[in-house]
Amino acid sequence: MAEEYVKTEDFEELLENTLRRVAQERSAEKRRLYRGILTTAIKHPGGDYDEQLRFLKTLDELDPDHIKILRSLLQRPESDLGMMGSPIQTLRQRIPEMTEAQIEQLVNGLNDRRITSLTSLRT
Repeated sequence: MAEEYVKTEDFEELLENTLRRVAQERSAEKRRLYRGILTTAIKHPGGDYDEQLRFLKTLDELDPDHIKILRSLLQRPESDLGMMGSPIQTLRQRIPEMTEAQIEQLVNGLNDRRITSLTSLRT
């Protein structure tokens, strides 16, 4: 099935589109994510072509710092903390090189793209 899919016009376009983006991308993290999109398309053929293009477009619009925020949100909660903190506190601990203002701006960008829906970072 995968062998047949990589011979299709849809995959050819997806590959060309992705390779064009990868060639212009400086972020190694984003290049890995582009590779993941292609790998998934090959391993699980038959996905919605338009959805795959939306993934490419969305990834193209994200900054590497957006990806840091997303990776931080995906981390498992630390055990033995005893207390719960606000999302902004958690993100500040996980990404100490960013200020709260930077985190808020990045989260707002992710919310605007409907990637996240963190309406309140302080509760």
